Amino acid sequence: MLLAALLIAAAASPKAPPSPTPPYSALVSPTESARYALAHGCLAATRARGRLADSPNHFLVLIDKKRGIYRMAGAGRVTLSDSHLVGPGCYTSVEQGDAEALRAMVLELLAAEGPLRPLTDSQTVSPDGKARFRQELLCVTIAGRPVTAFMSTTDARRRRALQLSLDDQPNTPCARDAESQP
Repeated sequence: MLLAALLIAAAASPKAPPSPTPPYSALVSPTESARYALAHGCLAATRARGRLADSPNHFLVLIDKKRGIYRMAGAGRVTLSDSHLVGPGCYTSVEQGDAEALRAMVLELLAAEGPLRPLTDSQTVSPDGKARFRQELLCVTIAGRPVTAFMSTTDARRRRALQLSLDDQPNTPCARDAESQP
């Protein structure tokens, strides 16, 4: 009897449709792999105010259940996580790829979500002049909510090419800024 009730409840609960199959370009291009992972992973979870595990993503491979860390099956070694140092939200890192192409792709995806406004942009060059580092703090509207995006890009060989954190908690700079607007 209990089993029948559980089966009926599970069948009645709405399930998100599975994400579409990644295009071939996601298998060979770090930028396209990251684009797909962001669009169907972190951005989708942020839109729904959910976690990566809440939506069926057959393209993500769970590598650490306790910390909610997933790896995209594709190029660039793309990793996504619900847990990161900034707090609740979604974190994406791309170990390989062209930093400028990855940055442009992220800005394009964020701008498609809603108004995008930069708060800070710090461009630096390494002491030997061989590597560039860039950290940006951006405000974007996702699903009608202000979201703070922290993006870090670099072309340094032993560093992640892209790191992106999305945070829509009430104490973030963008949320406070939105509250102060008339």
